[in-house]
Amino acid sequence: MMRILALGALLWAGAVQADIPVKTVTSPGGLSAWVLEEPAIPFTALNIMFSGGAALDPPDKRGAAFMMTGLLEEGAGDLDSQAFAAAKEALSASFSFDVSDDTLSISVRVLTENRAEALALLKTALMQPRFDPDAVERVRQQVSQFWPQMRKIRQTQRSAFGQSKPLEITPMEPLTKAQKAPSRH
Repeated sequence: MMRILALGALLWAGAVQADIPVKTVTSPGGLSAWVLEEPAIPFTALNIMFSGGAALDPPDKRGAAFMMTGLLEEGAGDLDSQAFAAAKEALSASFSFDVSDDTLSISVRVLTENRAEALALLKTALMQPRFDPDAVERVRQQVSQFWPQMRKIRQTQRSAFGQSKPLEITPMEPLTKAQKAPSRH
């Protein structure tokens, strides 16, 4: 009986599979993007990836990319951390900023009816981040707690793949107060 239900589910999933065409668009500045549109779904998902990432941190500033991505949702423009979070919630939007050794990625999820306002908020986060001292300290603590886990991951990677991985970086030591990002306010 269970096999019949599983087979039925697979057949149903195949029947409802959407054939959504992928369009390639190019900005005036030469950036290319893929666009998939399905007007029946009132939801917008945007994923942006940049080459680079933590491997580009200067040796004496390991963790700078992690700090930056952690701080991008901690206030922007006239909005402090709490006001920024409230603005996202009012728009039913979610932003995710992530960094790996070789990429920086931004993910946005929002109801289509709120897309323009959510993208304006994202633009503010990227163009006018606040870096308030309390937010910098809070994120510094979070990043510092993350690094012991990162060391274990690196050791596992070295055991599995050897020492000569492209873009290999050494995890930073916990940030000291002297290494904190300077306040812009």
